[in-house]
Amino acid sequence: MTKKAICTFAMALGLTAMFAASSLSAQQGVGVNSDTITIPFAFHVDKVALPAGEYRLERVFGKAVVTLVNLHTGQRVQILRSEATSTPGKSRLTFENGPGGYTLKKLS
Repeated sequence: MTKKAICTFAMALGLTAMFAASSLSAQQGVGVNSDTITIPFAFHVDKVALPAGEYRLERVFGKAVVTLVNLHTGQRVQILRSEATSTPGKSRLTFENGPGGYTLKKLS
């Protein structure tokens, strides 16, 4: 390999590392808001059955999708948040008790 080829390869490798680092820092800069809640009963979200327990609601700033994470099992479900009735910084879960048990109907 010539000296020029080695310099070109080293420069390309350095630029790749720089872009990867800037991409990672941009992802970490996204504001994520999370709350821990206790849901005292088993419930369903669409066709997914979730147990009673401690959950974390994760919301990315400016996004309508909220992730509900069971802190014991790690099971995750994404839910579309109703922006029309939502209060910034607060979440409200609405459950319906039917013949099949509780179902999460709305997240605002």
